Amino acid sequence: MENEKLKKVTTGLFPLKVILFLIFNSSFLVLSAQQHIVDSLLLVVKSGADDTTKVNNLVTLSLDYRRLNKMKEALMYGLKADTLAVKLNYKKGISAACNKIGAIYYLQGDYTHALDNYFNALKIDVADKDSMNMAKNYGNVGNIYAGEKDFKNALAYDTLTLNIARKVHYAQLEANTLGNIGILFEEQGRYNEALNYYNQSLKMNVKLGDKNSMAINKVNIGAVYSSLKQYDTALSYYKDVILVFNEVGNLKGVISTMGNMGDIYSKQKKYKEAEKCLTRSATMADSMHFLYELRGIEQILSEMYAATGDWHKAFASYQRYSDIKDSLINEDKSKEIGKLEARADYDKELALQKADAEKQTALDAAESKKQRLTLFLVGAIAIAIAIIAAIILRSLRITRNQKDLIEKQKADVEEQKLLIERQKAIVDEKNKDITDSIHYASRIQHALLTSEDYIGKHLHHFFILFKPRDIVSGDFYWAIESPSSFLICAGDCTGHGVPGAFMSLLNISMLNEATLEKKIYSPDKILNELREHIIKALNPGGHDKGSKDGMDCVLCSFDFTKMKANFACANNPLWLIRKNEVIEFNADKMPVGIQGETRAPFTLQSATMQAGDIFYLFTDGYADQFGGPKGKKFKYKQLQEKLLAISNQPMDKQKQELESAFDDWKGNLEQVDDVLIIGIRI
Repeated sequence: MENEKLKKVTTGLFPLKVILFLIFNSSFLVLSAQQHIVDSLLLVVKSGADDTTKVNNLVTLSLDYRRLNKMKEALMYGLKADTLAVKLNYKKGISAACNKIGAIYYLQGDYTHALDNYFNALKIDVADKDSMNMAKNYGNVGNIYAGEKDFKNALAYDTLTLNIARKVHYAQLEANTLGNIGILFEEQGRYNEALNYYNQSLKMNVKLGDKNSMAINKVNIGAVYSSLKQYDTALSYYKDVILVFNEVGNLKGVISTMGNMGDIYSKQKKYKEAEKCLTRSATMADSMHFLYELRGIEQILSEMYAATGDWHKAFASYQRYSDIKDSLINEDKSKEIGKLEARADYDKELALQKADAEKQTALDAAESKKQRLTLFLVGAIAIAIAIIAAIILRSLRITRNQKDLIEKQKADVEEQKLLIERQKAIVDEKNKDITDSIHYASRIQHALLTSEDYIGKHLHHFFILFKPRDIVSGDFYWAIESPSSFLICAGDCTGHGVPGAFMSLLNISMLNEATLEKKIYSPDKILNELREHIIKALNPGGHDKGSKDGMDCVLCSFDFTKMKANFACANNPLWLIRKNEVIEFNADKMPVGIQGETRAPFTLQSATMQAGDIFYLFTDGYADQFGGPKGKKFKYKQLQEKLLAISNQPMDKQKQELESAFDDWKGNLEQVDDVLIIGIRI
């Protein structure tokens, strides 16, 4: 088919893909040969060929530009072919042009326009009873529905393709369509059905001697077994295809399969084998500039190094993953701009052609009128005719010159206006790309914060006031259930915005490791453990000249059976309001991080809980906010008075009061830091 079908070949944290063309040999054309074809076709299009030949050549020209990945030119020539074919009522030309245009929109992710063009092509194919083109376009439509996760429609159209392929005995199309149907079932988790179709496709490709497709079938079968956690079986399929991909020169297949093997080894905790496969795959992907594959490999490497406690390598791999992801986002945006520019260029050319035609019509009409007038006047007075003709000619010359001058000035103004608008659009798009990336990071950070639904299962009366200064935050909250208690933490990492967010992710990861893996549940021991890991990760030399990164926090452990609260405080205190009085538990004056040569252990404090007690955990952002009538800080004393005044109200009402007071105090001033307050009523 004209579009590619992407095939999943991993069950790891990212989807590595192998591209399968139903017309396979088109992907191996040499670029220089394609450029030669393009040059030749340009000469044919400019020659005196008949109109239907021009349509066919324009269609071929669009295809060659698409193979050269020049989507702007490909779309422009596809639209030219469609316009000319419609004018000639050349049905096969319309079908071919719509097919090529649909493929370009599909590759650029514009599924709506792609479907419109494929359905236009199908109307003609069905009317002409053109089985082969019907099969290809049914498959193209199936590809789009698959991309939109509309598996019901995708399966319906792939089944139509399969039936036609069997009817006309087109074995290669049948084999490829069986594989595509297998993908649909795999995407839905219907693994037995997926294996059935993959094996049917494999059997046909063996008969056809298509080694590359055979290898892809085996990779897909391995992916299913990996999803079923039958890792040894999956590995046996992956190992079997590496040599085949090398033999046929499918380097993406080699890279993807090595990445899949590394992912499985990592899940089996065979970290040496995993690192060997993943680093080899990453090296190959980097050298070939296969960014989509390299992005996924770096993500798995980051997770693997984190699992082994090698935080430096984990952070480095995550940074490379993030950089590649941003690069791919920018690349996709550039493609979208190219598509819009191609449509704009084509619309501009149509407008110019229309303007030329209208101008010629006007000139013809004026000339005809002039001739009639001249003939009429010849019958009257010859001298009058000469005088009037001279006056008319002079007037026409002046008018034409003035008109040309006005049109030129108008065109120059419009061109400048378009140039300015285009430059503004590019700048706006770049700014949007950066903001979108940070918003995406914010979604990741919020996903790692403990959900309020989870906290609500253990704390029935609480609120969390969380107001990041920027899109992402250095403040965070975290909670987890231990065998005998419920732990909750309010943390303030060094910095805010993107740097603070990175630190928050690191600290959340270390809190999970200390509790879930090392089974440490005492707040003071957890903070001691975190401090050692932060120092080791960010300043392995251990001297005072290194990074000062770390965090301030309050970490509480509530034992509701014994009605006892244990807690440890780093720089931030804990407040308890009981019977309209504030009890303050002072913090250790040191962060969870590096501070001088001494590393005193954190103090474990405790309190017996009573019904109606309210514990407040907070960071410094609320108290440090500038505002009010004199532009001063809010300060802790005023915060304490505010909490005491609202402590008898329901917890959700307290949150509203705090948020309203903060906004009123801040007024039109900038928010200076991230804000986090957690209130818990016993």
